Amino acid sequence: FSAPWKSSMWVLFLALTGVSALLALSIRKLPRGFLLKWVLKLLLGFWITGNAVRVAVRIFQQCFGAYRDTIFFYDVPDGEKVIALTVDDAPSRDPELFRELLDVLDENDAKATFFVISNHIRTEKHRRLLETAVQAGHMLANHLVIDQPAYRYSASRFLESLNECQRAIDRVLRVSRETKSCEATVGDGGGGLVTGRDNKRFFRAPSAQMSTTMAKILHEHGYVSVLADAYSIDPAIDDPHFHVDFVGKLTQPGSVLVMHAPERNHRRQTLQVLRDLIPKLRSKGFKFIRLDELHSKAISKRENKIAAKVATDSAAARNKAKRHR
Repeated sequence: FSAPWKSSMWVLFLALTGVSALLALSIRKLPRGFLLKWVLKLLLGFWITGNAVRVAVRIFQQCFGAYRDTIFFYDVPDGEKVIALTVDDAPSRDPELFRELLDVLDENDAKATFFVISNHIRTEKHRRLLETAVQAGHMLANHLVIDQPAYRYSASRFLESLNECQRAIDRVLRVSRETKSCEATVGDGGGGLVTGRDNKRFFRAPSAQMSTTMAKILHEHGYVSVLADAYSIDPAIDDPHFHVDFVGKLTQPGSVLVMHAPERNHRRQTLQVLRDLIPKLRSKGFKFIRLDELHSKAISKRENKIAAKVATDSAAARNKAKRHR
């Protein structure tokens, strides 16, 4: 960035930081994120756009090293309006609500990536629902063992929690593969089962709070850390229409969207939000794909750019050599 741009972005970042601090204080005092919702509505009406969020994200990553390798959105091939819907805290503690969530996704032909908290896999019914999700073409990713920030964990504790959650995910995938294999044997199988293409594993920090220790361990163990650029703070605001409008306006090609798994006493709105949001975004030409597929498309675009540059440089070198003959 040029010097004027850097100055402008610093002002933007400081403004966002101030607003975030005020919001954090307000949430404690007002039920259901009342003030939070209206502040976000005000900002959305004046200047929050998908592009503004992405600029803020880049500034944030430069300022906080723990997030430098975290992906908030993807640079996808031109003309491809692909996005990834991610659902945190899966499966729901109430299995019937999670089953209903799967039904909503199936009815709208939308693929999702579920960030799994392994302690939520409490019963055989929970495990079977995750297996059903995988067999339906959805993806599972790592959200640790319990729903609490891990940024203060020691290296050993974080790695233990990361591995414990991944083992739970791998057990679900293994059973799903065995079931699919049996179905295929009798001529009823078909789809692929994934935790990520090329065995790539994905992770999201609980409460979006990262540390340099976490980032280092994730890098060493081959995980991709992912947050999002289209997020409406849905756990704090009980208003489906607001979330549909807010996320709908922020979504761009390559966006990563976040919602939270519905629970009996809170976040049930997720079901209604997705019933309305998926058709709305699809009417704008967006296609919902898994996070690993979005990741692969971004890598392909980057590789194609590199290949094109190499080809251009080679051609220029050949032409230069000819001129000197």
